Amino acid sequence: MAIKHLFFDLDHTLWDFERNAFECIEEIFDENQALLPAGLNAKNFYDSFSKLNQSMWHQLDAKEITHEYLREHRFKNAFKALGFEISKEDSLAFDGYFLKKLPLKNYAINGAIDLLNNLKGRFGLHIVSNGYLAIQTQKMQNAGLFHFFEHIVTYDVANSRKPEKAMYEHALNLAQCTPDEVIMIGDSYIADIVGAENAGIRAVHYDPSATSEAKFQIQKLQDLHQFLD
Repeated sequence: MAIKHLFFDLDHTLWDFERNAFECIEEIFDENQALLPAGLNAKNFYDSFSKLNQSMWHQLDAKEITHEYLREHRFKNAFKALGFEISKEDSLAFDGYFLKKLPLKNYAINGAIDLLNNLKGRFGLHIVSNGYLAIQTQKMQNAGLFHFFEHIVTYDVANSRKPEKAMYEHALNLAQCTPDEVIMIGDSYIADIVGAENAGIRAVHYDPSATSEAKFQIQKLQDLHQFLD
């Protein structure tokens, strides 16, 4: 059956999480020097934070940890990896600063806007994200992504999270389509690819590192056209 709808992940797929997050960390470091260990700069900290944050999100997808645990520990663990100890209270405070700043950032992944301009009107476009609706909506608005999409399906909207089948079924119901009419595009092999395929949906792994084991994969967003034309 012909593809009529496209489901997109948001963070790391269309919205440039790494660039936006690094800018947030730079601002936090500039504004909170009194709370920070001497001799630590934003770049070194972000390298530690980024690896730990990605690892913890994979654990979250696998239901090994909770959102609450992630938010309490990701800053604390990033500091600890660099040899610095901070309190639970300071860790939560840094996380609060980070979450307040992050949705205000406006960098989209390279090629995302051009791709969506080409797809709009040809396909029904929908976001399927494990984030929260208010935060993901704000990110999309600030990055110029919001107007492309018919539905934004998030953790708090679907009361489930990728890779759970219920998340994809909720999106299918909103889009009023069947699994064989959809392609899912995302950066997470487990959440976006395995999850979609378990729901009967064809999936394309967006993996700039070109290390994916997925059957269908792209390294640049522009390469998605090979699966649509």
